[in-house]
Amino acid sequence: MQQKLFLLVFLIILLSFTCQGEGKSLFEEDWLAFLAANQMVLEEDSENPEARFQLAVAQANLGFVEEAMESFSRFGETHDEQQSEDMLQKTQQELEETPDNFLMLNQKGFLLFSLQRHEEAEEIFQYLIQKDHENHWLYNFLALTQFAQIKTEEARETLQRSLDINNNNYTHALLGQLYWAEGKYFRAWRHFLQTGSLLLSIRQSIRPEVE
Repeated sequence: MQQKLFLLVFLIILLSFTCQGEGKSLFEEDWLAFLAANQMVLEEDSENPEARFQLAVAQANLGFVEEAMESFSRFGETHDEQQSEDMLQKTQQELEETPDNFLMLNQKGFLLFSLQRHEEAEEIFQYLIQKDHENHWLYNFLALTQFAQIKTEEARETLQRSLDINNNNYTHALLGQLYWAEGKYFRAWRHFLQTGSLLLSIRQSIRPEVE
């Protein structure tokens, strides 16, 4: 069940596209610099797992969703759980020296999510939103941690807050999938129909499995 949940969530993410307009991170310049720095590292060492993960986190916060999921996928192909634990420990050590380092706090949240420590990840994303409250992507990632914990009501409210900041196809897709998982198909389709060109792919993703 847990594995299917994550596959379904990540499938929806892979179907999404970069949204423009409102909802940008207040730390956009920092994220762009962080992205460029990790790209330079990867040019020298394309299999560097830490740089790959940090690149993915930067891309996710900038709304480069397809690129972020490709980076997360490549990271997953070249790392194991122990490496994630080591990265988490290193990140925590950096935070002990600079506790207000927004980028490292963000990385910690994603690492906790990747390790399926969702309650801890949720707490981090809640804090990040207080610091970067106009970044609608953070609300979406918070909703994913809540959804993974079967906190459907909280996830729904979080996604609605995301839509209030930026009415975008990606968040409608997630809301539609949430309602679909609950068996509320009419409400699900109300959101799916607002996803534009994503509609056909979403329909294919929710077809019953053939044994």
